Amino acid sequence: MPKAYPVVGMGSDVFVQKSKRALSQVAGNLTVEDGVIVSDSPDGIVRVAGSTLFTGDCTFDCALHTTTLESREGSITVGNLLVERLIRIKEGELVVQGTLSAPRMEVDRRVQVSGDLTCADNRVGGSLEVGGKTKAERVSVGGRFVGASDAEAQSIDVGGSVEILGTTKAGRVNVGGKFQGKGRVEVDSVNVGGTFSSDSDVKIGDLHVGGSVSIAGGMIDRRAKVGGLMESTGELHFGQICVGGRLQIETGTGRGIDVGGQVATKGDLRFEMLEVGGEAGIGGSATGQRVGIGGGIDVSGNLDLSGELKVGGYAHVVGKAKARSMQVGGRIKAESAVADEEIETTVLLTPDGTRARRIQIGRDGEAQGTLTASQIIIGEKSRVEDLHGGSVEMRRGSRARNIHAKSLDIESDCTITGEVLYTEGLRADRNVGFARKPEKVEKLPE
Repeated sequence: MPKAYPVVGMGSDVFVQKSKRALSQVAGNLTVEDGVIVSDSPDGIVRVAGSTLFTGDCTFDCALHTTTLESREGSITVGNLLVERLIRIKEGELVVQGTLSAPRMEVDRRVQVSGDLTCADNRVGGSLEVGGKTKAERVSVGGRFVGASDAEAQSIDVGGSVEILGTTKAGRVNVGGKFQGKGRVEVDSVNVGGTFSSDSDVKIGDLHVGGSVSIAGGMIDRRAKVGGLMESTGELHFGQICVGGRLQIETGTGRGIDVGGQVATKGDLRFEMLEVGGEAGIGGSATGQRVGIGGGIDVSGNLDLSGELKVGGYAHVVGKAKARSMQVGGRIKAESAVADEEIETTVLLTPDGTRARRIQIGRDGEAQGTLTASQIIIGEKSRVEDLHGGSVEMRRGSRARNIHAKSLDIESDCTITGEVLYTEGLRADRNVGFARKPEKVEKLPE
């Protein structure tokens, strides 16, 4: 049997030193030093009208209701804990084998709550682990915060990592390292230094992540700024997305996308502006205002833009391509291409033809399909098929099949393998090869 130490009471205060004591109510303060407290009340609760003060390692094999709880240099274990004013533990930890309710908690090291945590202001230097629901105004943890169920707070500030297995609802979340949510995440502002992941959909205002993001779809209402990879396995609605590395989503609808590396979608993408430093692959149709791509873009459906398409490399569209203007340094490949203004490229492959106000094929270029425009310019040593336009210019050494135009300007060493019809004028240099004699007509065929 352990040695029993005396219980000292002074007035309404109770002092327990290195002993086990059964209590029900304390009218004043309760001081425990390396002791064990049990309840002899019918409801299993020890009620302390004043403060409960601990020194060393102390255990309550029961529930505790107290005005304040303070401890120094030790571990406190208690059943259900209700504190009316303040919990303050210096150089120690708190283990609650039930629920914890308090207005304010300050613990230097670790807090573990097996049940629900209801505390307005939580400040923990080490780790906070909650087995039930967390409801707070402020959660501030220096190391790690784990919530096994739902967590709701106005602000969550954690220096290390956060893992919440239920839903997360907060006004603001700041995490130095990693955030992982298993349930739905509803937060107005998220700032994470490392990685952010959610196994369910999200509803976020602003998302700023230094590393990578993985979510199951949802909405980022204002802006997402991600340093590395951003991935969404479900449909994503967004305001502005800015990603330094790669953006990979299922389907998306939003305003602006600015990605330094690559963009890939499995389905349709709707946007106002798409800017990509590398390559973009759209698994469905792409609909928006403006596209700027440094490398190339592949679209498995149709490409429909109200503004310009500007690509340094190639634009491959399985369906139809439409824009106000198209400037592609390398190759355009589509079922058909239509632009309100101009199309400039080197290779233009459109079996169903291309229409624009102005079409220009670069040097050593190629065009498949009929080109129809008010002005058509074919670069040197290029190969094209049928041309139908207002004015047609063929630079030196180029080759065409049939040409129907109001006016023609054909430089030397060009070859026309079909018919040439014009209504206004023809200028041709020497050494132009005509398979048939050019013919001036009143009206061009439709």
